[in-house]
Amino acid sequence: MFTSAYRLSDNEIYLMKKLEKVYNSQGCKINRWPEIYYANHDEFDNRHPFELEVRNGYFIDWEAIFITDYLGVYIYEYGKEGHIRIYKDRIEKCAKRISHALQIDFNEAIELLRIKVLLHELGHWFSLWLFKEQNDGIAQDRTYSLSKNVVESLAQLSIPWSIQGLNNKNVKGIKQLFDWIVPKQPYEYRKFRDINVKTSHKATILKRYKAILNDPNKDIDYLLNGK
Repeated sequence: MFTSAYRLSDNEIYLMKKLEKVYNSQGCKINRWPEIYYANHDEFDNRHPFELEVRNGYFIDWEAIFITDYLGVYIYEYGKEGHIRIYKDRIEKCAKRISHALQIDFNEAIELLRIKVLLHELGHWFSLWLFKEQNDGIAQDRTYSLSKNVVESLAQLSIPWSIQGLNNKNVKGIKQLFDWIVPKQPYEYRKFRDINVKTSHKATILKRYKAILNDPNKDIDYLLNGK
């Protein structure tokens, strides 16, 4: 089923390690990264929930091509680590739109978009798998009952957390792309912008997330406002 393992660039590895430090600060230790695959969408078995949402018209008011989880996905199975898929054909289709809109080279748009999608899906892996696995007392199935608002907010935050404090040309490109594409995504992918502390306050946000995992009565309002 998997035709191509994804080959990480030096820049991607660097940003991944930046994201790793964020979760390390909350006690999450990595001994291996998840498996990552890169191929056209139809080369995979696509019976996961997001594909069903697209087919059933859940995102009818939005162009799916701009939704990060349409461009790639973290496949999370009950009690299993799962893996990440990045869809080559969808990335290229979206990159054409980005290249035109931002007036950047097509290949540069592909690279920046792949990084954005990779970091987003790693955000899912960290928050839905690793964070839960390494924090005692969280129910095995709790991540399955989280609202889409919470799940996507944590994944979206992985981008600013990874590039925070960096200022090279590539990072500026990632930020430009991120700022351009987020308003074109459904509200679940935009809720993170309403958090009442700066996104740089990573420890505060992750402590709120841990509280949500431990209390089924807490949801997106607690992530946003701490109450």
